[in-house]
Amino acid sequence: MTAQNRAAIWLAAGGTGGHIFPATSLADALVKAGQPVVFIKDRRGKKLLDAAAETPAWPIEVIPSASPFAGGILRRITACIKLAAGGVILMIKRLQHRPCCVVGFGGYPSFMPAFTAHLSGIPLIMHEQNAVMGRSNRALARSASLVMTSWPDTTGLPQTTPHLHTGLPIRSGFDTISAYQPSPKKKLQLLILGGSQGASLFGRMVVEAITSLPQKMRDRLNICQQVRAEQLDEVQSRYAQAEISATIAPFFTDVPKLMAQSDIVLSRAGASSVAEIATAGRAAILIPFAGALDNHQTANAKQLAAHNAACLRKSM
Repeated sequence: MTAQNRAAIWLAAGGTGGHIFPATSLADALVKAGQPVVFIKDRRGKKLLDAAAETPAWPIEVIPSASPFAGGILRRITACIKLAAGGVILMIKRLQHRPCCVVGFGGYPSFMPAFTAHLSGIPLIMHEQNAVMGRSNRALARSASLVMTSWPDTTGLPQTTPHLHTGLPIRSGFDTISAYQPSPKKKLQLLILGGSQGASLFGRMVVEAITSLPQKMRDRLNICQQVRAEQLDEVQSRYAQAEISATIAPFFTDVPKLMAQSDIVLSRAGASSVAEIATAGRAAILIPFAGALDNHQTANAKQLAAHNAACLRKSM
């Protein structure tokens, strides 16, 4: 059977890099193996791929989606309506081209593809990137044929569904970074990443801490920092006033290259960020996002510590 005649695999992922990037890595591998895929995401995920300058070799279906657990009652009702609309779109598409399998990577845009697969008797596989199983995956995990995990000790897994520790698919470029070689003659390269959505906290507190350093220490720094778009001008101005060499942007498309050049990485503890930093072999300071659902970023950091790859320090 030729690739054109094969039924596609649907890959569904939420709108953040922690869901999107592992799914795109799998999509690339499947396409190279001759397996057609269809990538399902929401508008936020599409914007992220556009910002990352991705040119996918597979079709994309954008469906309405939102979190039914965020905001007030009106916002939650609206989110449920969007999810239902996405389900209708997918059922129509399934009637036109039935997939051979659906792989869900979590996040609310992946819920309806997984749910319609369950209703239609289509094999469902899930991948959980974080050390705590996400709510969308958890809701349908008992209907899955298999749950794949990034961490060996992921919590929240259903006892009745087979699960397999596979690790997390990594974007190309991170696995070819050379081993770290310190250079005492050059400036200290500090890479500051706030995840695919940026981190407003980093644009305030981290900048405050760095610009408060003694001048001799500031002279030795070369900063490359991701900030939210609305913080861009202020952060650039503060670094300039402190006479610190800095490159500031809302999003970086060449993260593997930047990480290869870095001495230290300051980052959130999202699944993709942790895996990419570990693959690159760079020293890092991880600051978990306290507002993450089920505190999964702290759980990711704890997994690193449990495997002697990190030291945990509680805030005062």
